Amino acid sequence: TSVWVLVFQNKLLMVKRIIMIIVVLILLNVISLVMIIVTKKIITMTVQEMMAAANAAVERIDGKKAQELVAQGALLLDVRDGLELDKAGRAQGSHHISRGMLEFRADAATQFHDPELRKDRVIVIHCASGGRAALAGKLLKDMGYQTVYNVGGLSDWQAAGGAMVEPADPGM
Repeated sequence: TSVWVLVFQNKLLMVKRIIMIIVVLILLNVISLVMIIVTKKIITMTVQEMMAAANAAVERIDGKKAQELVAQGALLLDVRDGLELDKAGRAQGSHHISRGMLEFRADAATQFHDPELRKDRVIVIHCASGGRAALAGKLLKDMGYQTVYNVGGLSDWQAAGGAMVEPADPGM
């Protein structure tokens, strides 16, 4: 009978170990789930939070400084939509890439890469009022572009005496 007691005790010990392993695995899964929830909460941002982060990452400059940088070889990047260019015109010498295509145009590994975008080139960005320019600037910095500035809106460029190309007359 003592042999049977030893066998029973050994089986009981194995069951306890198996239960302990199961409990540890459950705890690890719960911890992983909590981490996913916490991480998702941290990543989730409002537009205000995204704008604050973009404005903190991308220096805002005035139109005169933008003109000086462009005269020294910086790329003046217009991230407005095509219809906005047709309606309001554009800064003379600006290069247009809409905000929606910027990731693809900025990544040299894509077939859509724009060779005007180089990580070692100074880039001065504008949109209609400055918001998309800030977001675009942060995106470029996140992608490894070294020197990126936000001049704000097209009106900021124009108010500082920046040359303009007027929209084409639709003939009406």
